[in-house]
Amino acid sequence: MADNKVKLKINNQLFEGWEDVEISSELDTIARSFQVGITLNTPSGGYSLTDFLVGTPIQIFIGSDLILTGYIEQTPVSYNAGQKTITIAGRSKTGDLIDCCAFPSNQPIIQNDKKEWSYKAPVTGTVVAPANQTARSWQSEKIEKIIATLVAPYDIKLISEVNLEDKKNNFAITPTDKVLDSLRNLTKNSDLTFCDNENGDLVLVKKATTETDKQTTCIELGQTILSGQATFDGTKLYTDYAVIGQDKGTDSAHGKAIDKSAAVAKGIIDLHRTRYIYTKAKGQATSANCQKEATGNQKYADNQFYKATYVVQGWRYDDTHLWKVNQLVQIKDEFLQKDGSDWYLIERVTFSLSNSGGMTTTLDVVPPDGYKLDNESAEKNATSKKKTSVNTSSGMKVEKNKYETKYWS
Repeated sequence: MADNKVKLKINNQLFEGWEDVEISSELDTIARSFQVGITLNTPSGGYSLTDFLVGTPIQIFIGSDLILTGYIEQTPVSYNAGQKTITIAGRSKTGDLIDCCAFPSNQPIIQNDKKEWSYKAPVTGTVVAPANQTARSWQSEKIEKIIATLVAPYDIKLISEVNLEDKKNNFAITPTDKVLDSLRNLTKNSDLTFCDNENGDLVLVKKATTETDKQTTCIELGQTILSGQATFDGTKLYTDYAVIGQDKGTDSAHGKAIDKSAAVAKGIIDLHRTRYIYTKAKGQATSANCQKEATGNQKYADNQFYKATYVVQGWRYDDTHLWKVNQLVQIKDEFLQKDGSDWYLIERVTFSLSNSGGMTTTLDVVPPDGYKLDNESAEKNATSKKKTSVNTSSGMKVEKNKYETKYWS
């Protein structure tokens, strides 16, 4: 049986025995997060607050598997004369890309040598070397080179798992934009998404589609599945998805001479009434592009309706491999009439450990057509103030949105 002890490597020391654990990663979320806690009934218990200083580099292992490389960001404590509870929370190295702006050209770049990060997990993909690190604007430069340059000052590597076919771009940094904003602006017209890996690298990926992304294990209600949840929210479903737009003008064609395009895709879920929605075309609004976009909107909305969340026993799907995002899994769920023949994309993975629930993994899944990059929504959500707060077992509040998870006491 695989070793599933959670171990924190801090200042070349290993800390074990954690009673409450939550480690989350999500597709299209660039920084995985962690929270661990322990209650001690002795004055010292072998732990000291000086072991867990905010800003300290940290690596987290499940058994021998590295799961996160990053920093301690918060250390809330509660205590009395006979007992104290210590909680440690933080994010991957890539959390700095959410919070911080791009380095100015006159700022010296210091590459940190973190001995605590000496262990590196194997990676797939290609390490992309940065372009000119003193530049803050580029002409006809490869997209991945620009991305690698933006993240390098934060001691982060770019790993590319996609072939961009020498796609190039002109791009200039807006000084007040966070690095994440720049990444979104740079890739807003590309079918690309970001996540992080176990080493704290930024990874450029595409949605899982190949046979190698499919898990051989089928999760089943009453066996591996402990519980399930689905909302079946119809508020974003429509009978007709219309996309309208207008082609770009030229010297010889302008005003009324420019073609106006419109396309409609029919929804497949019976709503027992008519619901119609118009959206503006993104990019050049030819008839073909409008039809492609309308069909994509329809597929996305109808498949999003079938999102579900499952809690499964343990942290490994075959007693060997830890669950990961951007993989495909089959599901047998008699209650939701899933017979195991269809594949579902894993959007989010949360490893949890508690005295009451034991060791479980929460999987957020969706049919593959129910996942796409919506950069307009992405940019809006990344800067909006709308957040959801929930209480955790340690008494901390957790602030969550699409791109980040922050903790505060």
